[in-house]
Amino acid sequence: MAIVYICYEHFNVTINGLGYGFMQVPRNIFNELGQEAQLEVMFLEAAYVRTRYEYEEAVRQAREAERIRRLAEQERIIGFAMTMSTILHRKEEMRKKQANEGSSSS
Repeated sequence: MAIVYICYEHFNVTINGLGYGFMQVPRNIFNELGQEAQLEVMFLEAAYVRTRYEYEEAVRQAREAERIRRLAEQERIIGFAMTMSTILHRKEEMRKKQANEGSSSS
């Protein structure tokens, strides 16, 4: 009977004192394990896949949030630039209008 220790934190398996990564247990050693130990090793593999998926999903969501934040910042900058452009355009029109009124009244 093999002595099996499973570490869910680091995703590794120790069988009779020999350490393996969860997907590195040799098939012949895996086949010698009891059914319960085999199920635990398979569960470890499933837990790793789930954890990896959750990590990749969190990274994807963080990237998407950063992309949206950058777009919002660009929109804010463009809005500010348009507002300043409108203000400067109005001031220029008023200056021209005042210059025309000043020259026509003379």
